[in-house]
Amino acid sequence: MEGTITIERLSSAVSKLCYISIAVMPLILVWIWMDPERVAQEFSDKSDLVLPEAIGFLTRIFGFTLSIIPTILMIMGLLSLQEFLNNLQKSDYFNPNNPTLLRKFAYMLLWSTLARPLIGALVSIVITINNPPGQRTVTFSLGTDEISGVFVALLIMLLSLLMAESKSSVDERARLTT
Repeated sequence: MEGTITIERLSSAVSKLCYISIAVMPLILVWIWMDPERVAQEFSDKSDLVLPEAIGFLTRIFGFTLSIIPTILMIMGLLSLQEFLNNLQKSDYFNPNNPTLLRKFAYMLLWSTLARPLIGALVSIVITINNPPGQRTVTFSLGTDEISGVFVALLIMLLSLLMAESKSSVDERARLTT
């Protein structure tokens, strides 16, 4: 009984974190892309060639549009995770949709993680495209966050497949005993 209460409380807390993340992630991007100085500051660690005066309104709109793609993928995954967590809060552990919901979250986490370096490279082109020739840049960044994200996504995918297989084994055993 104590385990059930812990699962309900923890899934409720994680669900609330999902709601907060879904609301905050796009707002942070809007906040960054609203001000050319902030954009230059955000990307200056990747390149010294980010010139605030060269980051016009259309550049910021295009940069925001690109950089929101991984965020949208993550939000789609978080929505699936929320539905999974809602089932756990209702003690509906063996809901047939749970493995699928968890797998959708894993796929969206994976795609969001893989998209980040590619989108970052495109954004670096967008924010330096108006620089004078010789001061334009393409920056590709792949780090431990992306490697860890891929690892976690694949692990969650494996667990969702394990859940689905366990459910089908239990169903098969129940069918054979009746």
